Amino acid sequence: MARNKDDGQETQSVDPIFGQVRAFSFEDSSVDPAVRKYLMEVREEALKTSCVGASLHRRTTTRFRMVKSFDMYDEAPPISPELLLFDKHQTTWFPWFKQAKNILHSQHWTLEQSLNTETMDIALQKVKKFLVSMKHDSDSDTDLRLEPLRIALKDIPLYEEPLQMADQSWFKRFLDNMANRPPENNLSKLKVHLFKCRPVPRNFNAWYHYVTHNDATRQDMERFSADQIFRVASYMTAWATDIAKDKNAQRLSQWILYVLLYLPDHMTAQEISVLREWAKKARQLKLKSLQPKERTNLQNLVLPSDMFAIEGPPLDLSAIDLTLTVIGNLYGQTDLLQWS
Repeated sequence: MARNKDDGQETQSVDPIFGQVRAFSFEDSSVDPAVRKYLMEVREEALKTSCVGASLHRRTTTRFRMVKSFDMYDEAPPISPELLLFDKHQTTWFPWFKQAKNILHSQHWTLEQSLNTETMDIALQKVKKFLVSMKHDSDSDTDLRLEPLRIALKDIPLYEEPLQMADQSWFKRFLDNMANRPPENNLSKLKVHLFKCRPVPRNFNAWYHYVTHNDATRQDMERFSADQIFRVASYMTAWATDIAKDKNAQRLSQWILYVLLYLPDHMTAQEISVLREWAKKARQLKLKSLQPKERTNLQNLVLPSDMFAIEGPPLDLSAIDLTLTVIGNLYGQTDLLQWS
């Protein structure tokens, strides 16, 4: 991708097959995977369609070039010292991951443990801030019914940052719900109700906002369904690019770790196909990070703060390396681990 020197905006390079410039980059993390898939299907259909009046020789030559372009990820790159180190380190990385998964799922998780977390404390601070902001806008009857809630939150500090629009909308629903319930001034019971009421994102953009604005926690992973966790995994194909750009790298890396830990060991062929796309993206980013002109240091993985029972990750393990290692070894995609 090139950058326009005049306006600082990114522009697309000329497509080597069609000789045209793409209207926009569908490699960006904000592009919905469904849109990217549709555009790729259109491209493949265009590649399969012969131009009217073209000579047989020209069609044959073009077809040869097509096959070559689609096999890029299978082309044998030169074996660099970093890739040799990857081969050596993955024999340590994968056993560490399996041990971490065994430890995590052998621990008994309870709702009470989840309530005594920094995440819940911040949620209470946000509720109090929203409650204060709406005090003068609510009618006297609603204000009176929320008084027990104010008493329960009297020792909770106000949240210092501005509230996001997404927070405001669901806090309003939460307080409306509390106003219609029996008076509650017990902080522990309030935490339980708040935990159960926290909304779950429903689409690509909502999930991206949630993942990039909230730390990965076991509390979230336990309340998400298996389908919701797999949906996050499917979106990682798009979001992994942010890690290579050092954009929300640590937070996204920790989400990747938790998602991989919570995916089941046995999955359907269709689900594994989705994971393979994610691993192919990880492989692409790994190779790109080693290119002389675009060499970058992938950030080493840091364990989430609530993952205290698991030994720290091995040396030089990034979320990109972990993705490729786990999907390659656990889900039978070992061809993606071959560099020659």
